[in-house]
Amino acid sequence: MLRTLLENRFKLALHHEPKVVPVYKLVIAKSGPKLRESAADGEPACALTLNGFVCHNLEMARFASMLSVGMDRPVVDLTGLKGSYDFTLKSNLTTEAEKAALSEWFSAAIFTDIQRQLGLQLETDKAPVDYLVVDRIEQPSEN
Repeated sequence: MLRTLLENRFKLALHHEPKVVPVYKLVIAKSGPKLRESAADGEPACALTLNGFVCHNLEMARFASMLSVGMDRPVVDLTGLKGSYDFTLKSNLTTEAEKAALSEWFSAAIFTDIQRQLGLQLETDKAPVDYLVVDRIEQPSEN
């Protein structure tokens, strides 16, 4: 409905275009996953706090998307894990100064924290990522 409105009102034209870019692959570590399947049927929820991620009823694809926000490249879920999980990923930040620089966690320590705490691993690679490309958009006419 929204897409139709944008197409009609703004003459919006879009297309999807895959591009091969550097990514982090989220895979299962050699130690195996340390995740608890969710027993809840509620809405998925995951919050990033100064102490890390607290997630309930979350699928791995959604977790990978959330990681992408703080990382320097997209995170692609290649765990093969189906279902939803409850887990906490604690940051190794201890002082208020460290917690103020949460971006530091995403640049280094999160790699070992994910492996140690969740039994998952982030590996660098290249993979196709789908981008939404705007082909055309116009000013709307007066009503």
